[in-house]
Amino acid sequence: MFTGATQEEAETALAANGDSVVDAIAVLTPIPPISGAKHIPPTPVVDAGHDAATLERIRLGRLMADMLSASARNDLRGKASHYPVKEEQSGAETQTMSPADQPSTSTSQ
Repeated sequence: MFTGATQEEAETALAANGDSVVDAIAVLTPIPPISGAKHIPPTPVVDAGHDAATLERIRLGRLMADMLSASARNDLRGKASHYPVKEEQSGAETQTMSPADQPSTSTSQ
């Protein structure tokens, strides 16, 4: 319904994109014409010296690395309120003063 494609076109696009609904919608969605589009150069093709199978493994490896390194602590968009509260001082860090080192509370006049 979003793309205005027929049932057959939608099924064909879905099958061609490995049952990925998002990719099928992207393929079926028409790109509106933009007046400045004729001035945008095509995306350059870089020859990295790899075959198609190796490039696909590299792409999948990068996706896997992104998934494994995802963490709420790495998400800079999140609020600080979902992080654990740090204690200001732990018991081991507190310094104890001997009675001789404590300041005098009596005032002499």
